[in-house]
Amino acid sequence: MLEVSAARRRQLESLIRRPFKRRSIIVRPKETLEVIKDEADNRFLEVAVAGKAEYLVTNNRRHFQDAGVSR
Repeated sequence: MLEVSAARRRQLESLIRRPFKRRSIIVRPKETLEVIKDEADNRFLEVAVAGKAEYLVTNNRRHFQDAGVSR
């Protein structure tokens, strides 16, 4: 693993986050969904719905497909 100073790590993290920050909004869901068996996945879906997301990107296809959320 590459060793870097704490200051350099913060600088690199800031560079990585910058493009996302410009295109992001803060979302506070107003409704609770119980669509997916895994409760943590429901929270993820709630944020996507509240933010009117066009896409929801996850590597957890099984839970989302079981709930009818598909490609």
